[in-house]
Amino acid sequence: MDNQLREPLDDFKTRELEIINLIAQGLSNKEIADQLFITVGTVRWYNKQIYSKLGTSRRTEAIAVAREMGLLDDASSDDEKPHEKKYHLTLPETTGPFIGREHDLKELITLLENPDVRLVSIIGIGGMGKSRLSLEVGHSIHKHYEHGAVFIDLTTTRNPDDIALLTANTLGITIGDKRDPKNLLFDYCHKKELLLIFDNCEHVLSGMPLLTDILKHASAVKIIATTRERLNLRMETTYFLDPVTEHGHELFTEVATLMYPHIEFSEADHIHINKVVALVGGVPLALILAAMWVDMLPVDEIADEIQHSLDILAAEMGDMPKRQRSIRAVIDPTWKRLSEPEQQAFMWASVFRGGFTREMFQEVTGASIRALQTLLNRSLVNHSYGRRYDMHSLLRQYARDKLIDHRMLADAKNAHLEILMHYSQHHAGRMFDGYFLESLDALARETDNIRAALDWSLQGNHIERGVALILANGDFWLTRSRVLEANTYVEKAIQQSQHPMLLYWQSVYLDRLGHIDQSLEASQQLFDYGEAHQDHEFLAYGQFRLGITKDRLEALQLFKSALSHALKTDNQQLIANIYNYLSFADSDQLPIDDPNSYTQQALKIFESLGDLHGISRITNNIAISYYDIGRNQEAKDLMDYSLQLKQQIGDRAGEARRFTTLSMWAIAEEEFEQAQEWLVKSREICEELGEQERLSYVLSTEGLLYLLMMDFDRAQSTLERNLQIDINIQDHHGAVDIYCLLCQLYLLQNNQTDARRSLQKAIDTITKDSNSTLLIITYANYLWYKRALPDCVRIVSAIADKKLKTYLGNHLIINNFLLQPLVYRVRNHIGDDAWEQAVEQSAGVTMEQLLQDILDAKLE
Repeated sequence: MDNQLREPLDDFKTRELEIINLIAQGLSNKEIADQLFITVGTVRWYNKQIYSKLGTSRRTEAIAVAREMGLLDDASSDDEKPHEKKYHLTLPETTGPFIGREHDLKELITLLENPDVRLVSIIGIGGMGKSRLSLEVGHSIHKHYEHGAVFIDLTTTRNPDDIALLTANTLGITIGDKRDPKNLLFDYCHKKELLLIFDNCEHVLSGMPLLTDILKHASAVKIIATTRERLNLRMETTYFLDPVTEHGHELFTEVATLMYPHIEFSEADHIHINKVVALVGGVPLALILAAMWVDMLPVDEIADEIQHSLDILAAEMGDMPKRQRSIRAVIDPTWKRLSEPEQQAFMWASVFRGGFTREMFQEVTGASIRALQTLLNRSLVNHSYGRRYDMHSLLRQYARDKLIDHRMLADAKNAHLEILMHYSQHHAGRMFDGYFLESLDALARETDNIRAALDWSLQGNHIERGVALILANGDFWLTRSRVLEANTYVEKAIQQSQHPMLLYWQSVYLDRLGHIDQSLEASQQLFDYGEAHQDHEFLAYGQFRLGITKDRLEALQLFKSALSHALKTDNQQLIANIYNYLSFADSDQLPIDDPNSYTQQALKIFESLGDLHGISRITNNIAISYYDIGRNQEAKDLMDYSLQLKQQIGDRAGEARRFTTLSMWAIAEEEFEQAQEWLVKSREICEELGEQERLSYVLSTEGLLYLLMMDFDRAQSTLERNLQIDINIQDHHGAVDIYCLLCQLYLLQNNQTDARRSLQKAIDTITKDSNSTLLIITYANYLWYKRALPDCVRIVSAIADKKLKTYLGNHLIINNFLLQPLVYRVRNHIGDDAWEQAVEQSAGVTMEQLLQDILDAKLE
């Protein structure tokens, strides 16, 4: 025994010290197991370890040795009462991985270190890990409390009046027949330094004032409470627990591999695990329940099952409390505590996506603001950004199932659709009434709700409301560069509705996506509708959209006719848009700064409407016109302003377009590095948005830049990518120019075989509507390299002084870097006199004649 007395105290684990103290107090193995929340078998195992270290096999002798070694705390203080059992208070051990809560653990410990914080309530929906976190906090700081920490589980408590008795029993206080358990509890805690953890408080909230009373009687006691609802106590410091979404993947894999060590996950599995995390919204219990299926189902099937039903999130595990064996079991108690109107409000709120405002909640559900407050207090709804609210994905799925069970799904969805329709129409009207940015932001906030409402309607539910919702969001989608998504909705709606404005938006979106032929078809149908109904507005829309795809002369006629129809309506935005396109088509118009010019008239209307999108387009066009006539600094200043407007309204496609224009100007000024920087930005935006037509425009400019930089490898790869896009979207105009640029590239590399092949493809692809400028210059270059000088001189002299326009829109670059060097070479070769004579002879030759000559010629 002398040897045993020399054993250091550190040789005994904390749990062993707890058990030997309880043994000394006369508790049986079962009582010790109940007190420490472990099994009787575990207690017996610890007893063997303790007896071995103490060198004895008998209980009484073990107590005596432990007392001699100073392992027992038998000292009695003056304030202890005879009815108290004296022992060191302990917490149940935790098991399983603790992942994703390290930050919460530190935050809570910091809170409890604050002397002014006495009561912290950890609030969150069921399955969020509140109990486990509270225990981790307790284990981390219990040594800071002289009398330890204790865990009081209120799960089985039904009567709030029983909380004091349960707490007293857990603390080991002997309850007599005559004394009130509350008073005994207050007396016990009076001079104690304790941490009390009350778990699962939400169903006995009316008994929670007891916690305040304890704190009033015991200045050194602090309390943690876990609950799904606020305790509504003045001393309460709330700590709302968020999901572990960022660490959800790690938690899932950790649980799965602990349970099934043979499991290995592939790269594809990891993608599906992330989907599982998203579907369950990062709720730890849900992730644990989902991970339990990995021995039976592939991860992708687990994700599919969760998406279909919550029933898969359940498990029959003997060491899990029944209330945690399924997600439904976790949520059911809170559901049952709701009144019937609150249950209906909860169910109907499940139709929202991306959150909702108080006003929208009340309009859709018909519930009072007090019902919303109840859902908030019970963690069924949570605060979102701004003055918005949201519902966790698992709660939403649970509520939706209830909605289906109560046969209210259609009613709730229809109410949601109607409210979103009115909301969108209201803000679409305000957009051109001086509230452009505010309306854009308002519609953006409800993007997910609008999507959900449209998905419901386009399944055949009140399709007329869905169409109205689409039309109300048309300008928003266009301005915010969401044309791919918008076109999907429009195409679905057209299958169920004959509303002509759907054709207009289809024409606009398809044009932006690069589907020129389909856009033209929709424009023609729109015009046919206007003609059949003699409707000036739709005639104007149809001719306006048709004119965009035509050559200059035909476009001019269509735009002028469209304007005459539009002026017979009150549609100022339509009139301004037609003025804008007329400014491009009419080469005989007034100077751009003239108040009566098409450009200035369009600008005036857009400004009166507060249409920042329209203003940015007009200022862009004015800037380009300024640059064309040599007013370079004014052009750049105005383009910067147009770019700022695009960035302000969130039009990323428009932003990309302006970056491309700036890059073309930089190329013209041989600032290649700056041009490349802008083009990379522009390309990345277009790739992200999926706008193939604009991406083609960027790539053509980027390919030309690399061509001028003599970076032939990058020029070829960029142009070939551009060509493939043009072929895919059937953009014949663009394909012709890219074949021409590839021909120029091959000529510079002295590869006349591929140059001839590319030029022939350009000739074969060109249509009567195609712009011929670049093809004519390329053909002349090809003749120069072939040393076919007479024909080369005839073509070059004919176009030397003509105003060039190309599909690429970069005629300055074409002129400066492709035409002018060729003019210089030809003139230098034949001499000034011969050159002047050639120019004089070709004065009457038109571009159309030159193109026809090329089409009739045979390449050698």
